[in-house]
Amino acid sequence: MTQNVIRPILERLGMLDGNEWLIKKLDLRRRQADHFQYMSRHFSFDIRDATFIDLGPGTGESLQIAKHLGATAIGIDAASGEGGMGDPYLAVCREIIRARQLDVRCVGALSIDRELKKNSVDFINSRGSIEQILCQWMRGKPHHTHQNCNLMHWKTNCHLGIGSFLEKCAAVLKPGGSILIHANGAANTNVYDLALLGQAARYNFRIKKHEDRLHRLTLE
Repeated sequence: MTQNVIRPILERLGMLDGNEWLIKKLDLRRRQADHFQYMSRHFSFDIRDATFIDLGPGTGESLQIAKHLGATAIGIDAASGEGGMGDPYLAVCREIIRARQLDVRCVGALSIDRELKKNSVDFINSRGSIEQILCQWMRGKPHHTHQNCNLMHWKTNCHLGIGSFLEKCAAVLKPGGSILIHANGAANTNVYDLALLGQAARYNFRIKKHEDRLHRLTLE
């Protein structure tokens, strides 16, 4: 699948106007290389026969890589673009996901504990999706109107949303399973960091910060 499929999809869906940014963002060749590097760095262990969940899978590159490595790869995506990347983004991604024959369920990440069996998951990947998953816990214009997380702020009570999210993830993870969360950032990411750290222990996660905005949480 080549990069030049994006514009025709947008034109056919009547969504090209005002969405030229999508053509640049959904550069499939660049995304494949970027996701391969990310997966190699953070999931370099053998994930054969593991169950790998990608929250906000976009056009599915991480799922493709996990599937190629022998994992059962499942994406959990938003039901609509409101508060997230927007409906044009989701519409294009869903077309590409179908063409790639990947298992992506558009039910919303906060439905993960209803969509998946208890203690059935080895790894959950949330790369650049936590702000969209927890958009109701952020202040500022919705992300889909500007595509810039730095224009948004975490609410001071965001620990409630983060706690609920971790509780749902803990329900489906196997003991020893992990979540890798790479946040996009916000004007007050320090509030998010403190909330994540505070809520991790509450749901029996051991947390390790790998780098700025990148945390691995392992279920004990």
